[in-house]
Parts: sequence; C-alpha cells; structure tokens
Amino acid sequence: MKKRLIAILSLVYFIGFSQDVRNDKFNEELIGLLDFSVPTISVEDAYAKRDSFLFLDSREINEYTVSHIENAVHVGFKTFGLSLVKDIPKGQPIIIYCSVGYRSEKIGEKLIASGFQEVHNLYGSIFEWVNCGFPIVNDQRILTDTLHTYNQSWSQWVTTPEIFKWW
Repeated sequence: MKKRLIAILSLVYFIGFSQDVRNDKFNEELIGLLDFSVPTISVEDAYAKRDSFLFLDSREINEYTVSHIENAVHVGFKTFGLSLVKDIPKGQPIIIYCSVGYRSEKIGEKLIASGFQEVHNLYGSIFEWVNCGFPIVNDQRILTDTLHTYNQSWSQWVTTPEIFKWW
C-alpha cells in the first residue's frame, strides 16, 4: 500500500509539472489500472532517448503487425515467455509498452524478477505515443497512420485525429 501511494504521489508530481498526459480522464484510467510496480518513463523522454533503449512490444501479434514503435521487438502478452528475451543482456535498458500500459507492466514485472536491471514501462504506452505525434510503423517497417486499439472502447483514448483507429 505504501509503495502504491508513493508511486501515485510521484506520478501526480510528475504530471503536474509536465505536458506528458494531455487527457485527464485517460490519466485517471491509468492510475486505476497500473500498480506502478515497474518504473514508468514518459513518451517524450522515451522518444528523446530512443536510441539508448530496446523497445519491447507486449501486445498480441495482430496488434503489432498493424503498427508498432519503430525497431520494437514483439514479445507478446499471452504468448510471453522468458525464452523470448534470453539473448538480451540483463543490463540492456528496456522500454516495454502495450496499448495503455497494463500488459506491459505485467511483462515488466516478469523481466525485473528474472534479473533485468533497467526496465521502464512506457507511461500511456503506444496510445500516448501517437497522441504526442510520434511515428509508428507497420509490419513492413513503413510509416503508418493506422493503430490497432485493441477494441472499440479502448479507442476513445487515442485523441490524435489523424490516426485511423482500428479494432
């Protein structure tokens, strides 16, 4: 309980002094969904430092093939196993993401438990990434405006009008 309270207070401070989360309702949804058991990183910081991190996509393959963050490695959620990351050095800085951050947090917990030393959950995940206007690519590594939003109800959190929401 104390750990969650500290995480929420830190997040409130973080959000209060940044432009990272533009949608208060989306932020409320994230605070209710996440345990903050994996350190978070803002999409702006992730984008600025993208060459220093390995991005792991914890969405399902049908979501990943529609679009993903460039150079992200698909690890899945339901199909995730530590064998998928056995060749990644434990000291490699990692940013893991999904649609909004819940699935990536759960996979991040497994990575940390298995000895990975620098794992960050992308706060707001790919939805916040596109909401900030950062690029995504399709399975052919071509820039795309199409985003798989998991289902229709989750698509409300994609606020960038030029992104075609697909579910």
